[in-house]
Amino acid sequence: DQHGHGTEMVSILLGDEESNLVGINPNASIIIVKAIGESGKTDNSNIAKAIDFLLNQDELPDIINLSLGSLNNDPSLEKMISLALEKGIIIVASVGDYSQKDILYPSAYVGVISVQAIDVNGNLDYMSNTSAKTTLSFPGVGINVLHFENQEREIKQIQGSSAATILASGYFSLFLANCQNKGIDITNQEFYQYLTSCINDNKVLNYKEFIDINNFMELYDE
Repeated sequence: DQHGHGTEMVSILLGDEESNLVGINPNASIIIVKAIGESGKTDNSNIAKAIDFLLNQDELPDIINLSLGSLNNDPSLEKMISLALEKGIIIVASVGDYSQKDILYPSAYVGVISVQAIDVNGNLDYMSNTSAKTTLSFPGVGINVLHFENQEREIKQIQGSSAATILASGYFSLFLANCQNKGIDITNQEFYQYLTSCINDNKVLNYKEFIDINNFMELYDE
């Protein structure tokens, strides 16, 4: 990781034992696909290629986390997102941090769970993009991450929709693990429907309601 963004995102999910950093789901199995260069920038073609790589694996991921994005729409990226959704993958993407209303692509595509950042009091992060199309508000301020400075490990705090997005993806992976343990086969469409049913008008998730498998079973049995 020449930039550090990927390392920080993975540390939110998995944690880092050497630094005593606890991740939201240390038992998650992940595939890391590099789509960001040394400068910290990417483009739609790189994101599309990364998704295409995942879609050609022998075992498809349950979730694709995209803590990145672009201001510009792109047919090739939209096609890859559509293919991933058709294959039943849950896609979670950050809205961006430019303090504007227009959210980034691919978070703006239909079917993608778009995530904006809120602070500990539930207030929208001042940097976060936001839109009526945004799916979810998730904690993204004061998040501890692993950072390397002169090849030395250190813990620092970051903020932004990227952190909120991987935190949400990790939380979703815990829910999916609970479903698998109970023999529940949930589609990405059912997941999206259930998730949105647990979100209030401020796009904040009712965590207790969401994580209770029995609540989903009532919907699932129908």
